[in-house]
This record gives sequence, C-alpha cells and structure tokens, in this order.
Amino acid sequence: MKRLVLITAAISLLSTGPTVNAAGCKYKQNETDLFTKEKLVRTDWFDMTSWISGSFNAAIGNRHEISIAASGEGRHNFVLVNIKLSDTTQYPPDEEDMYHALLVPKGAALSITLADESEIELHAVKEVRGTTRAKYDQGTFVISTKFSSQYRLGADAAEALTSQDVIYIRIAANSRRYEFVSNQGTIDFKVNKKGNGAFKQTISCLQQA
Repeated sequence: MKRLVLITAAISLLSTGPTVNAAGCKYKQNETDLFTKEKLVRTDWFDMTSWISGSFNAAIGNRHEISIAASGEGRHNFVLVNIKLSDTTQYPPDEEDMYHALLVPKGAALSITLADESEIELHAVKEVRGTTRAKYDQGTFVISTKFSSQYRLGADAAEALTSQDVIYIRIAANSRRYEFVSNQGTIDFKVNKKGNGAFKQTISCLQQA
C-alpha cells in the first residue's frame, strides 16, 4: 500500500511539472516580503524583437528594440518596458545632448493596440531618463540610449491584455536632437509575430505566481 502511495505521488509530480514548464514562466523574483507579508513578483524579460531584425538594425546604427516584464507588489501590479534605441550623427555630442537625449515623463502614456484594434492606455509611474552613450565609428557617431519604464496595470487592462494579441505599441517620450522619438513625441513599435503574444504570456505569468 505504501509503495502504491509513493508511485501515485510520483505520477502526480510528473503531471504537474510539465504544466509549469509549458507556460514558459520565468521569474526574477517570486516571494513574500518577511516584514510586510506582501507577495513580491517580477517576471523575467520577454524580448519582443526578432534576433535578425535587432542585429541588422544595430549594425546600421538604427537599433529599435523592446522587451517587457511584469511585476506585482501586493495588490499593485505593473508592466515594465525596456527600450534600446540608436541614431547616427556626424557631429560629436556634448554633455547636454547626452543628458536630454531621451526622457519619459511621469504620467506619460503607454498605448497598446490589440488585435481587435481596441486600445489600452497605461501611465508611467515615475520620470525616467535614458542612459545614453556615444561611439565613434568610421566618421560617424553612433548615439545609443536605453531605459526601463514602469506603468501601473489595473485589473481591467490586465484582463484585456490577456485575452488578445498585441499588434502595436506607442510610448510617449521626449527627445532632443536625435531621432529617438517621432515628430508626434512617440516611440512606435509594430509588433511582429514573435512579440504579439508577449503581453498575454507575461501578465498571465504574473497572475499565476
């Protein structure tokens, strides 16, 4: 009888293991705070840019990459967006150029267009300034910037983002001199096949933690 119980338990473990793996959920953090007793969750980054596209754009000095994650602090949930951009110029940048190269203001919108063309809008929790570097390469300066911005995620938005694929992302930001931002003050991403299920998977992993 004891042997039968052990075999049954082993089968149970085998049947539950692949379910976790199949979900593709990976976490940077998944624990309970010892003092506040709040659940703290942070998913791993999900790269929405195809390897070929990212490598080609980086090679020509026009990097345009996005990855996302999700985090939870008790009852408060967030979407995290990591952006890498680059531009080229023939003029050497000064400190002011670099400092003002890119800024996401507090409250700036993250607009997400779903497969049915409805739109979800989230807002930046705090101001974020890009970390910007310059590299001289055969007569041209390659200006690269990167930043991670946090957006508050409500229950209604989470439900919508887990029910459909995403086809377009627009991030409101400010930039000086370099072409990191459009004339409308946005960074735009048309989501390809690799990334259109990223929000659905990432937020689902946050909810499952």
